[in-house]
Amino acid sequence: MKRLSILALCLGVVAVQAASARAVDIPFSFTADGGAIPDIGGQTEGVSVFSLTMDPAHSDILPAPPYPMVGGITSLELQLTGLTHTSGGDLDIYLIDPFGKTLEIITDRGNGFGISNATLIFNDTAAGLPPENGQIVSGTYLPEDSNTTGGFAKYNGGSGGTDTWILLVIDDSAGDQGGLGSFTLRGTVVPEPVTLSLLALGALVFLRRRRA
Repeated sequence: MKRLSILALCLGVVAVQAASARAVDIPFSFTADGGAIPDIGGQTEGVSVFSLTMDPAHSDILPAPPYPMVGGITSLELQLTGLTHTSGGDLDIYLIDPFGKTLEIITDRGNGFGISNATLIFNDTAAGLPPENGQIVSGTYLPEDSNTTGGFAKYNGGSGGTDTWILLVIDDSAGDQGGLGSFTLRGTVVPEPVTLSLLALGALVFLRRRRA
């Protein structure tokens, strides 16, 4: 019994230290299917809504990160895979988090050129935006409003949770269409300190049960 009490004290100290220390960033990567990007079709904009839930079924990392993903996001980037469109300048793309916070990814870029099966990565460390009047090819770019709202950093501190993120793709001009193969959200998240404390508490309960 004395040994168990000493162990309980040690676990309590570990829990306090864990709660006060910054946890290690945990990487995550989630992918969901895309689909067709229809033409505007007359007077109505062609709107495609693609959704992604951060759950084990969509995780690209095995073993998957702990769920639910509680804690603060510390970095985030978006990858569009297999993006094709006969007129790049027609596209307006937005990322919307589960709480409605919206990031403008691309608007009226690639005017006069098509996009052919491109893989586009958007993050806050890229060298620049996609070309305004040139062909958009596979590469890494800044999001459209990186200079006005801080880019993906606006999501820092937010929770990944298990709710749904939305990729909104709008074709705003008639006569062209395309498609998207898939899209991926990847980054890092820091677990809440209380999660670490609960892990220590869980270990104590487990040992007590074994003792009994």
